[in-house]
Order: sequence, then C-alpha cells, then structure tokens
Amino acid sequence: MITNECNWMFWGIGSNGLDKVPFHFSRDKGYYFPMTKSAITDIPFFSFKEAKNIKNAYLDKENKYGILKGIGYHFNGSKYVGIDLDNVFLNGKIRPIFEAILKPVMGKTYIEYSPSKKGLHFFLEKDLELKQYNIKFDNDISIDEKLIGSYDGEKTPGIDMYLDSKSKYFTYTGNKFEGSTDQIQAKLSDFKKIYDRLIYYLDLKKKKEITQRVKNNTQYKFSNSGKKIVDNVFSYIKKNVNIADGFKFYTGIDVTYRNKHICPLSYHRAGSKALLIYQDGYFNCESCEKKGSIIDLVGYLKNCDGKTACKIINNDFNLDIKINW
Repeated sequence: MITNECNWMFWGIGSNGLDKVPFHFSRDKGYYFPMTKSAITDIPFFSFKEAKNIKNAYLDKENKYGILKGIGYHFNGSKYVGIDLDNVFLNGKIRPIFEAILKPVMGKTYIEYSPSKKGLHFFLEKDLELKQYNIKFDNDISIDEKLIGSYDGEKTPGIDMYLDSKSKYFTYTGNKFEGSTDQIQAKLSDFKKIYDRLIYYLDLKKKKEITQRVKNNTQYKFSNSGKKIVDNVFSYIKKNVNIADGFKFYTGIDVTYRNKHICPLSYHRAGSKALLIYQDGYFNCESCEKKGSIIDLVGYLKNCDGKTACKIINNDFNLDIKINW
C-alpha cells in the first residue's frame, strides 16, 4: 500500500447529512474542514500514519462541517494512477468486463473494496502519459452485453481513471480484495491494452452520437470531423450542461436547489453552508461572493480563463462542438 507517500487526507459526510465530502485537517487548530483548492495548495497532506492517528481520534465526531468517516488518498502531485470500478458485481460474481480489466494487475497491486462494497479501487505506477477518462457501460456503448451483464439502474457499471488532480481522491477502507497485494508493482503500461480497447469503444459511441445528431439536428451545421458548429460557444454550454451535473462531476456535490451547500471554492471560517445553486444555471456563494455559470465554476476550480473552461467542459461532457481557440 502507498503508506510512504504524503498524499493522505480525509473524507466524511457533509453538514447536510447526505453528501460525501473531502476534508482537510488543521494541524494548528485541531479540526477538520471541507477541502478547497487553496487548502490543497497551501496545506501539506499527511503521511499514512499521521492520517490514521487523526482518524482514530476524530472518527464519527461531528463539527459544523460534517462527520469524519475515514481517510483517503489524494492524487494531487501523485506518481500513481487510481482506477475506480463501479458496480463490479452481478449476482455475487464479477462482471466479465471487470475480470478482463483486473486480470493484468491481480497479485501485482493493492486492490480494495469501496465503502459500499459494490466497487473496487486499485493503484498503478504512472509510467505512461494517458488521458484521464471515465466510461459508463450503459446501453449506448457498443460492448457485448455478455461482458457487461444487466444492471439494476441504481449505479451503472463503469470505470474511472484518476490522475494528478486537485479534485480526485480515493476513500481508503483497508478491506482488501482477494488477489490483492500490499506492493504496487503493476504499471499503467500493463493496463495499456485495456485502455486502448475502452477508448475504441468510446470512439464508437461518439461516432454513433455524431451520426444521430446529424440526423436529428438540422438547425446545426457540422464540420468535416463531425464537430457541431454553434454561433456562441459560451451560450451553448450554459444551455446544454446542467449546473447540477457540473457540480456533481467537478466537486462531487449532489445539488438540491432549495438548500445551501458547503462551498468548494474557498475555505469559509464564518460558516459551512453559504453556496446557493439555482435551476436557471447559476450559483452564488454568500460568503466568498464567487458566482456565475458552469463555465465560471470550472474556471475557479481549474484556475483558468473562460475559453479554456469551455474546452474542458466540451471534452468532459462530450459536447463535440467545434472550438477554434
């Protein structure tokens, strides 16, 4: 296990009693608080031993920000890659698609059950530069149904790759999966064939979606590469990416429009819940006064301008619009 890396942090349930929230811990003041971009930059993470000791002292203790439930590994600055498998099991057995994904790394890396025991997390050494991605094996992706199997609709089977990021982390349960090892000797290059195959499936899905758009959207023109040509990229993104989906994707917050949330953009000493999110596609934090659309949200989180934020959203939500910036 990665016990020698100082990338350890905390997670728990937010003050609303519903959302899973990443927490940081103040060494000076002795309390945990919601992790923010500035905290990741300014406050060092912990060694595994430090984090475990803090967790033991504060486990299930409630403060105004929520309840601490465990420790986690954060991928900011990490030399490792995390692979997150969702809804792995069907009728008590591993889905064939996940058997194929796990086969190259079994006995070569640390694999553990997620807190729900429905998913698996494992680590790889980062010896290749591959693009972070997520794939949901839904009905629109062209993979043999025998490989996926049915699902109950509660959570779609899928796979996420977590790279060096200010927003991605693994919860740590210590509940090892059969065939796991404490040593991380598996490499991203061992995973390359699986990665290429999954990217192939994604490309098939995109081509199918593009073809369908061409048939259904006569009001838009398309470039030779199949990219949608729109008059105003900013307006199109605001109209077509739901603000709730944006907060869920980039911050993990499950939005409820009538309630205030913990703001992920700044550390607010005065109070925990100051963020309002509106159905018309905008948010506003009454404490740090940061506000705007999905584009502004990504700009704050990624520390980038609006044009770059549009490119990020276009890629993350598979909008396939043509951007010439």
